[in-house]
Order: sequence, then C-alpha cells, then structure tokens
Amino acid sequence: MVPFWLMVMIDGWRGLKQTFPAALVAGGSFALTLFLTTNFIGPELPDITVSLVSLIALVAFLKKWQPKEGFTFEGMKQPSRQAKSDYTIGQVIRA
Repeated sequence: MVPFWLMVMIDGWRGLKQTFPAALVAGGSFALTLFLTTNFIGPELPDITVSLVSLIALVAFLKKWQPKEGFTFEGMKQPSRQAKSDYTIGQVIRA
C-alpha cells in the first residue's frame, strides 16, 4: 500500500498509473519478504531483510523498465539519462 499511496500523494492518479509496475514490484517484494522473514526466521530481522530485498528488486526492475514520462517539480529540469557523474566509484561506495 505504501508505494501506491506515495505515488498518489506526489503526482496524483496520473503518477500512479505511470508508475504502477514499479510500485507493484516494491510493494510485492516488501510484503513477500516480510511474510517469509517473520514466519520462518523470526521477529529480529524483518526490518533489515525487507528493506534490502525491496531495494534490490526495485533497482533490478528499473534497470529494465522506465516510465514513459519523468516526474519533475515545476521549474526544475529533468537530468539527462546520459549525464556523466563527476564522482568516482570509490566516492560513491563510501557515500
């Protein structure tokens, strides 16, 4: 529910319609991992496991799928997909 609610709050129903697959992957991986962790491992690890699995699943999904339109706040330019970063790999990993 949370990813869907966030999309509606940020960009309305139009935003949810455009990002529905990503919200479904994030919410589904979160719910499935939460169920499996709490029922088969214990109550100690769900916060850690669900956040990591959900993040990894969403990143892997977004490597293959992108929404048709990007969201920008009014007056802000959307960065180009081909923009080069001035940061080194080591700086990114340390951050």
